[in-house]
Amino acid sequence: MPTFHPLRDGREARYCYCSGASRPEGWFPFRSLLKVDLSSGEVNNWDAGDGCIVSEPTFLPNSPGGLDWLGEEKEDDGWLVSIVHDGDAGECRLVLLDARRVDEGPVAQLRVGDLSPWGVHSCWAPGA
Repeated sequence: MPTFHPLRDGREARYCYCSGASRPEGWFPFRSLLKVDLSSGEVNNWDAGDGCIVSEPTFLPNSPGGLDWLGEEKEDDGWLVSIVHDGDAGECRLVLLDARRVDEGPVAQLRVGDLSPWGVHSCWAPGA
């Protein structure tokens, strides 16, 4: 499922983020994270590589302010978090990407253990 800046939920959004396929054939399981500009159609893509499966990304805004500060230029000001299930390395990693520059790949990675069942959906609950 695509995700958006949480303050765009139910409103018009310029950007959406999702997992996707980037393999020669077939579409599942997903191994890429995408930023889609809904105005221009431009797609910004990071491919986790062969043997990897990515979870649905979660958008974490840099600032939790209200809609009065949220202009188009700030809609992608935040981070994407995803779990990468790497079958070749035999591990899972939490990855953090700059939502403005998804194609540059993770700015941070944290090994979170050996292989575990991979999931698809996620959400962010501030203060939880």
